Parts: sequence; C-alpha cells; structure tokens
Amino acid sequence: MPGRFRFTLQPLLDQRAYAEERRRLEFARCRGRRDEVCGALDRLIAARAAFARDPRTCDAYSHPLERAIARRRGQLEDARFALERAREQLVGALTARRVLERLKERRRALWDALEAREAERELDESNAVRRPRRS
Repeated sequence: MPGRFRFTLQPLLDQRAYAEERRRLEFARCRGRRDEVCGALDRLIAARAAFARDPRTCDAYSHPLERAIARRRGQLEDARFALERAREQLVGALTARRVLERLKERRRALWDALEAREAERELDESNAVRRPRRS
C-alpha cells in the first residue's frame, strides 16, 4: 500500500503560484499608478475650471495648465496601457496555475480511488484468511 499522496509537479505548481503573486503585485502597482495619474488630471481640470472663472488669471495660467493637462492625459493613456498589459499577464499566470491545480486534483482523485481499492482488496484477503470457504 503506497504511503501518502505526492504530486510530482508540485515544484512547478509552487513556481507558478509565485509567478502569479508577482503578476498580482504588478497589477496592483499599475492600478495604483493609473489612479494616481487620474487623480492628478482631475485636480488639473478642476484648477483650469477655477481659473476660467476669473478673467485676470485665465490668460496667465491657461497655457501652462493646458500643457500640464495634455501631459497628464498622455501619462494616463500610458498607465492604462500598462494596466491592461499587467491584467493580461495576470490572467495568463492564473490560467497556468489553475491548469496544474486541476491536474493535481485529478491525480489526487485517482490516487484516492487506488487507495480505496487497495484497502478493499486487503480487507477481502484478511476476511478470506479468517473464514475459509466450505466446499
């Protein structure tokens, strides 16, 4: 009777879980960067609206604000692109780990079935030894 269940691909599964965690952290970092840039853009747009109400400051600050807003919009687009790429990599890492998890579950179920069959066979043998059949 075999000992305990041992999944031979466990080191690979562990490596994929580690890679998934790295991808998850990268995704969180990209999402934080996107949120940061989005907040800065919102503040610049609010400042432009505030300066637009005062004709004395409108001309003095409109050009630098417009340039800053354009720069932030470019950064926001870059951040969104990086976030999407990180999301795709995270999904790939999740899929790679899940494939191995399913394989491990199937092999575990097969091992459990073999264990049950072996235990039943041993029980049948011990019963046959105790009570010999009458002819």
